[in-house]
Amino acid sequence: DAGVDMNDQNYEGSLLIYGDLEDGESVAATGDIIINGDVRGGKILAGGTIRVNGDIKGAPGTQIEARRQIQCVIMENCLAVAGEDIYAEVITNSTAISEEGSVYALMGRGLLFGGDVTAGRSIYAKKIGNISGCINCVTLGFGVRLDKQRALLTKEVETLRENREQARKSISYMKAAGVSNQRGDQWEEYQKLIEKRNMYDRTLKKKLQDLDDLEKRIQINRPESICSEEMFPGTHINIDGCELEVTEKETDCRVHMDSKKIIMR
Repeated sequence: DAGVDMNDQNYEGSLLIYGDLEDGESVAATGDIIINGDVRGGKILAGGTIRVNGDIKGAPGTQIEARRQIQCVIMENCLAVAGEDIYAEVITNSTAISEEGSVYALMGRGLLFGGDVTAGRSIYAKKIGNISGCINCVTLGFGVRLDKQRALLTKEVETLRENREQARKSISYMKAAGVSNQRGDQWEEYQKLIEKRNMYDRTLKKKLQDLDDLEKRIQINRPESICSEEMFPGTHINIDGCELEVTEKETDCRVHMDSKKIIMR
């Protein structure tokens, strides 16, 4: 996910901006952010939805991050990360990421080209690419990212189990030596070991719950399809790690996974 360091303006609740957001400006709000003008740069972070009634025509370093949706007319030259869906008429020369939702470019020109668009679920567009043959990357699923999270959590669980077992063995050894019935430095060390073992138990329980929640997210948020009225050569498709390059213009196509293969119909 994109991290945004906000140091200009931070607001509790939702925020309405009547003008434009210029390059070098930053704004953050715990709720929704609505911008009636254009975004020409800067950084925007919202705990809810970001809606730009004008265009996002960013500069290098422009970052837009919303826990819920991102909505705009044109998205150009920016990094946009939404927890849920992204809606735009045109997405160009941008990295647009919908973590657990879909990307929609169906209004107006409905165009995706020259950028990198990723969605946890689906991508819908009138056109992907154009006759110039520009490179367009469209990706479904977060298998690689979620696999990394799962591997990290699994390793943490294994380490906690090892540490807990080591603490248990030390407690058993000290108890057998009669330390539990004594007073002094060794007894204090014995009590600290018990506290440490209990801490390992609590942390392990939480990590196992996190791992279970992650497994559920992986199962629920399986990638669905990429749908487009026109898809041009130069389009690179990745669905859960499987890749396909479009070499001929395709019309009325639906791209999805079937038996670990990318199918275009």
